[in-house]
Amino acid sequence: MPDLANQIKDYGLILRAKILFTISTFISIFLMFRSFRRSFLFFQIFLLVGQFSIMMPIRKLADQLRQEPLRNISKKIINIRSLQEPLAMIGIRKPSLHFYSKQIVFYESSSQTGLVNLYERFNNGKRRNELDQPNYSSDSFLVVIDRYSKKEKHWTNIKQQQLGVFGIYSLIRVNRNELNLLAKEFKSQGVKPTWENEKYEKF
Repeated sequence: MPDLANQIKDYGLILRAKILFTISTFISIFLMFRSFRRSFLFFQIFLLVGQFSIMMPIRKLADQLRQEPLRNISKKIINIRSLQEPLAMIGIRKPSLHFYSKQIVFYESSSQTGLVNLYERFNNGKRRNELDQPNYSSDSFLVVIDRYSKKEKHWTNIKQQQLGVFGIYSLIRVNRNELNLLAKEFKSQGVKPTWENEKYEKF
């Protein structure tokens, strides 16, 4: 995450760490000139408490940046996916999207090849399970895409309906005809599908 450094700074973690290490330095200097039986034990307890005060906010921040957006976007998907539209995640691959939404997710890269793969898989790689029965005849499909992948030219140009923004992820609805036309154009230019050759786990 390119903005992680700014997020950590805004959250006050750097200041907390500075305070902790400053106090640790003064305590270390003090103990060097004082001889207490349990001084080393007290110092270890202080470090343990200090680390706990830093690690807990770090875990909370990590959850807010990485998992909370996926939980919220999954709730949105469940609420609006009444027609059982196929669901794809473009760019960053997060298996937790499948875990939170309980939906079949087609993971693909943001490249032209990824777009062609998606077109091919909707037609030739249909998947269903007990929890999810996607309607592959649907006129549209849902896409979870990160803000960096969304800047790719073909994803910028493709017509889409914005359904929500969750952290670095956007939820959009795309017409199947848009995907079909663009994929056929790329294939005519020599872009070949690779989905049958890739062995990554599919959720």
